[in-house]
Amino acid sequence: MNTLAILLVVATFSAINAVNTYKDCGSTSGRITRITVNPCPQEPCVLIRGTNVSVEVEFTSNVPTNNVTTSVHGIIGAIPVPFMTSNSCANNNVVCPITANSNNIYRNYIPVLKLYPSLTLIVKWELKDDQGNDLVCFVLPASIADSYPGVGRGTHIYIDDGGDLRTISYAADTNNMSLTVLTCTVIAVTVLAICTAKPINFKTCENAPKTIDSVDISPCSKQPCEFKHGMNVTVTVNFTAPAVSSKLTSEIYGIVAGIPIKFAMPNSNGCLKSGLQCPINSSTKYSYVQFFAVIPTYPLISLNVQWDLKDENGKYEFCFVFPMMIVS
Repeated sequence: MNTLAILLVVATFSAINAVNTYKDCGSTSGRITRITVNPCPQEPCVLIRGTNVSVEVEFTSNVPTNNVTTSVHGIIGAIPVPFMTSNSCANNNVVCPITANSNNIYRNYIPVLKLYPSLTLIVKWELKDDQGNDLVCFVLPASIADSYPGVGRGTHIYIDDGGDLRTISYAADTNNMSLTVLTCTVIAVTVLAICTAKPINFKTCENAPKTIDSVDISPCSKQPCEFKHGMNVTVTVNFTAPAVSSKLTSEIYGIVAGIPIKFAMPNSNGCLKSGLQCPINSSTKYSYVQFFAVIPTYPLISLNVQWDLKDENGKYEFCFVFPMMIVS
């Protein structure tokens, strides 16, 4: 199972703690002997916003390799969010080349940015060899907060007796909502289909102009819109262009625990097969039509979706947010 590494940081190098709650997630080319996170005075590790968290991994390599690549993801609600990919040899995180049956020490850190929301997550950390196989792969439960000692109300992540990572979520003060118990699996999010389009209630994105007259989503018989695996969802946005533009780019984000996660689109070119003919003119009404697919591997989940269309200067032609659910 994949998990994530959103942040492990420390502005101080005081008490260094070997962690015990990690799980090996497929170290096929090596063997982990010890993982140290600093600071981590208690487990699951609490990562303080605005600090740097250091990670040290002692491991034995089963194979020789000239290169080592670091890949770090944060798993939030089963969605892997990429946080770092880097050349570990070039950055002197580990001594290269690595020989077979050798003992090695890897050191790195990740900044826990102040813009990160308070939440719990699973950090997935991988070190890959020349062949793309994992020298090291581990997942580690953690939480992001403003201070110690704990995660407070929200979600607790732990490793059960069978070695599986699980989360228990409960009422959170900040969002006034209840979450359910879930087992971490790999996920994603999107939606679509073909029915009678129906205008929906939406919210204009912050810092975006209010250019939208209406948003029609098909199928969506009620809100929040409910979509099933395998569906194609059609979105029609009726808007008034705020400026002249000869190039348009569309983006979709799933908002999970306050973090926007960008999703691939079948067609991100707003001037191509979208009902628009570029260039578009200022103060002129247009209808943008596009779709996205609800892939069978997506988990059953509730979330907000952000959809935007930008011009060649990165400025919004429109941007809106709407709630949706993937259901069985």
